[in-house]
Formats: sequence, C-alpha cells, structure tokens
Amino acid sequence: MAAKYNITIEQGADFSLDIQLKNADGSEIDISGLSVNGAGNADYLKAFIKRTPETDNIKDSGNNDITFKFEKLAVESGDTNTGSAGASGRLRLKMADTITKQLPPDNLKYDLFRSDGTSWFKDLEGNITIAEQISVPA
Repeated sequence: MAAKYNITIEQGADFSLDIQLKNADGSEIDISGLSVNGAGNADYLKAFIKRTPETDNIKDSGNNDITFKFEKLAVESGDTNTGSAGASGRLRLKMADTITKQLPPDNLKYDLFRSDGTSWFKDLEGNITIAEQISVPA
C-alpha cells in the first residue's frame, strides 16, 4: 500500500521535496540502479498529476504531461543501505518555476510509481494544493 503525503506547490516558484522510499517493513528501497527522467521504457519512476483519477493528466502550454523530475540523493549517515546515490531510497521530486506557473489553481492529486524492470509499485500518493501566484517576478 502506498504511503500518503499531501503537498503544497506555490505557483511560479521552484518546487522540491526530498523523500525516502521504504518497504512496508521499514527497509530502504535501493533505487540506485534505476534510470530516472528518461524517455519511454528507460523511465522507471513516474509521478503524474490529475484533478481526479478519472481525468487526463494535467498538461503544460505545449500539451505535454506535467510531471515531477527526479534526482537520486546521496546516502546519509544512519541509512541502512550504503553506496551510490539512491541506494537508501532517497529521492528529490522537483519542478521548475516555469512549470509550476502552469499548474491550475485547483486541488490536484498525484501518485508516484516505481518499476524494477518487471513490475510497477505504487510508493506514494496524495493531494496537491496549488498556492496561487499573486505577484509576477520580473
């Protein structure tokens, strides 16, 4: 069962959220070998944004799906798994200000899926509150 985590994204500002993926028993999920931010089959992490599960993905001005970018993070002291970035399941979800400014001022939903190359696993889900942009930076 996926963990639930609700987030707030400020429209027009860079967004990042650091998480650590763990199994139900609390053990860290090693994602060091996963390709992230690839295209097609090379992409083993996906996190789409929708208004409801039944609606289409939220699109940008170019009609592309708006999704999070991923960055595998270094192992920290106290982690059980050691090794290269992502070995202990540490991950950063990111979105540039040019993308967040295109998010509608709605309550949205997201989920994060991970593949081991054979099966897909739903690791995280939640609601997204969009904090509307009032001032427009120059």
